[in-house]
Amino acid sequence: SRNSDEVQSTGFSRNAEKPDRQAFVILAVLTVVGLVLRLFRLNTDLWFDEVLMMIDFIRHPFGEMVTSFPSNNQHLLYSILAHTSARWFGESAWAVRLPSALFGVASIWALFLVGRHVFDRRVALLGCVLLTLSYHHIWFSQNARGYMGLMLFTTLATWLWLAAWRRGFGWWIGYAVVAAFGAWVHITMIFVV
Repeated sequence: SRNSDEVQSTGFSRNAEKPDRQAFVILAVLTVVGLVLRLFRLNTDLWFDEVLMMIDFIRHPFGEMVTSFPSNNQHLLYSILAHTSARWFGESAWAVRLPSALFGVASIWALFLVGRHVFDRRVALLGCVLLTLSYHHIWFSQNARGYMGLMLFTTLATWLWLAAWRRGFGWWIGYAVVAAFGAWVHITMIFVV
């Protein structure tokens, strides 16, 4: 009750920083489930916008890819990661979608950080369960675009922004770095900042 009063009055839980073995185990299980759901049928045919991204950016030489921004279809950090994945694993649908699937799984952990900071462990874990099983989150995690990277960096930036108010300068630098990566993956991150 005292802890819930503290959360209601300040918006932050005092226990937000304590390591929690049980939460870690639950998150590990959610990570495995999330990864399986996001890898399932990852190699289906590419959608039109994914094909355009492959032709216009991912197939280009690295130097050309990172120095051009001919359209909003260029999600630069995503293009770099998909280009690298296609080089390592061969040009296939699953290889160019793999960075998105990994961003999607990582965003489950990022949501836990925000949820634990703002509410408590139970609420944070419930949010992570819902995100792990969310049809739309799975669908966007299987799309060779930068949207899951945008979600990950937006969520991490939110957590860092909240933490920076209490902890100081170093956390603001972390926020700026994550926000820069977010803008690098999708330009709409500037609206989040």
